[in-house]
Amino acid sequence: MPSNLTLPGMGGVGTPANVFALLCLFWYLAAWLTGRLRPAAGTRLPRVVMCLLAFSVLASYLANATRGSSHKEVLAADRGLIGLLVWVSLVVLVSAGIQDRDRLDVLLRRAVVMGAVVAAIGYYDFFTATNIADKISIPGLQSSVAQITTLDRGSFTRPRSTTAQPLEFGGMLAILLPFAVQQAFDPVRRHMSALRRWGPVVLMGGALPLTVSRTSIIGALIVVLVMVLRWKPERRWAAIGLLLGSVACFKVIVPGLIGTITTLFGSFLTNSDSSTQARTVKYSAIVPYLGERPLFGRGFGTFLPELFFFTDNQYMLTLAEMGLVGLIVLLVLLFTGIHQGGAIRRLARTESDRELGRRSSPRPSSRWSSAPPSTPSASRCSPGCSS
Repeated sequence: MPSNLTLPGMGGVGTPANVFALLCLFWYLAAWLTGRLRPAAGTRLPRVVMCLLAFSVLASYLANATRGSSHKEVLAADRGLIGLLVWVSLVVLVSAGIQDRDRLDVLLRRAVVMGAVVAAIGYYDFFTATNIADKISIPGLQSSVAQITTLDRGSFTRPRSTTAQPLEFGGMLAILLPFAVQQAFDPVRRHMSALRRWGPVVLMGGALPLTVSRTSIIGALIVVLVMVLRWKPERRWAAIGLLLGSVACFKVIVPGLIGTITTLFGSFLTNSDSSTQARTVKYSAIVPYLGERPLFGRGFGTFLPELFFFTDNQYMLTLAEMGLVGLIVLLVLLFTGIHQGGAIRRLARTESDRELGRRSSPRPSSRWSSAPPSTPSASRCSPGCSS
């Protein structure tokens, strides 16, 4: 479903995904208040950090209300609160709805399959120099933003599939690719055909360079550094050989693509890239706004491009909108995810679980260790996984 389609009258936050997440949040609150649902044991830390994030967003909302902001900024701050509720919904649903490893596997598998579908649409966009999402019309939904024209770089059309833009498309693929690789190697899925196990890996991995962006390549390199360097030598060298062979295939199948990407990084290193300069020149312009309200910022979501200017540096944007407190909470949130994944890797006793820990942030449930030894869940993790 194209990300720009929303319910009428709700603006950019009225996407079906957001509405569904908010309805699920209300369902969770009702179930929690009546005692019918409890979060899984060992999942408290992510929820605590989300509470800190909520407090910092609310503090910035109050800061926006006390500075005489414009009507557009007030509406933007309201949209920011709705976005916060969506994030909270995702965290509480995962921590309450995933009570064992099998449910986690189901969620990750569905995410990987859907990512492969989005990647397949990206191939169509790239080779037909169009965007299929512009042709999708769903009754009851309307476009919330102006239609994005097809973006080109060099002689190539940059696909965005059903995402908002090519950078989001590449970022999404880079996030899901490690989970696809983990599932392909998972011994539990050996009964599946090679197409089902490796199809998503090929689709998402191959679509990354088609975006012709540094974001995709850097994301792919991070995936390689996180996964390949920790593999056993025989698997590591096979993977490196496969990567080199893939680069050679791209040079033959899509002539000029590898050269265009190499030129992108070359211009970046020599500081001659216009897109990089357009970003960095805004750093000094945002500094005065950082000093106006250093603690809680101007209000989450209120630094609008139409009122100020566009910046895609999330750290500086967070400083402007949520102040120093918001930036600290954001960093804590990021390191919490790293810590949770590292805890899984350290405590797991199977290679499959260790690989999952290198990619994930959810904390395993205590049911992993409390299940009887004969169950699959108990055989996949060492005692104390939830500690």
